[in-house]
Parts: sequence; C-alpha cells; structure tokens
Amino acid sequence: EEITIEDLRVRTQQVIDREVDVVRNQLLRNHVQVLPGSARFVDPHTVKVEHPRRPPLLLSADVILIACGSRPHRPPQFDFDGGGIYDSNTFIRADCMPQSLVVVGAGPIGCELAQSFARLGSQVTQIEMLPRIMIREDEEVSAYARKALEADGVTILTGHKALRCEKRGEAR
Repeated sequence: EEITIEDLRVRTQQVIDREVDVVRNQLLRNHVQVLPGSARFVDPHTVKVEHPRRPPLLLSADVILIACGSRPHRPPQFDFDGGGIYDSNTFIRADCMPQSLVVVGAGPIGCELAQSFARLGSQVTQIEMLPRIMIREDEEVSAYARKALEADGVTILTGHKALRCEKRGEAR
C-alpha cells in the first residue's frame, strides 16, 4: 500500500494531538498552571500576560523560564511561496509525495525529514554547510546518524552551501 501526503497529514495531526495531551496531563499532574496568551517582560522579574478575552495578568518570580519552542530558519535566498519550497512546518501542506527532495540543513529535524522521506521512497539529497551532520552532537553520534541515513538511501553533502533554488518548467 502506498502512503500518500494525506496519510502523512492525518498521522502528523494524530501525533501532535497525542503529544499535546501528554504534555498537558504531565503539567496538570505536577500542578503547573498554564496561561494562554502573549507575554512580555515589564522588568527583569515580572512578566505581563495578555489574552484577548481576559484581563492582563502580572506574574513575578525570582527566575522566569522561557520555553516557547522553536521556529524553522527560512534563508532569505529561498522563496517560500508553497510552490515547491517548504520549511519543516509547512512541508506537510505539499500536494503530493515528492519523487525527489532536497533537505537543506542537517540538524535533528532535517535528518528526521530526510530519513522519513527516503524510507517512503523519495530520492533524498541532504545539504549541510558544516563539516558534519548533527554538529551539536558528539562526533560518534553524528557519524552513526550519517551511516543510518546513507543506509536508507539519503545522499549527504557536508561542507556544501545551498545558494539558490531555480524553477525549471514545473519542477524546482
């Protein structure tokens, strides 16, 4: 049975929903109050939390931990218009499974995407400008990850920089 991009969308949403529930339940079990909204510092020990349907709330503490997640880097030389160039958050919106795919970057998320799509049958090339993949990991971990990716058919180019992406006909 062939996996479609719609199959991936559905499964991705199921995983996200489950992980949100796991985190929410863990926080509740540990009596952590979660406050939705936007926050900003008003001084080094006070945060103002604003929500459109609630009055603003000032919170003070000796230590304030910021855990807001991350966003994909979007290099300015690429046109992220949804017509073939995506980031790790928008890729799931593609209209079909790619026959071939270039992954720019070889951190944990780039490696995960490269391996996943290689295992699903895409021809994957991964480009990393640094001398090895997963540079923040120990060299042994990086070497092991590279060997696993290559065993799954990923072509890895380290020490290379993606300069541009050009459209040729309907393909990029």
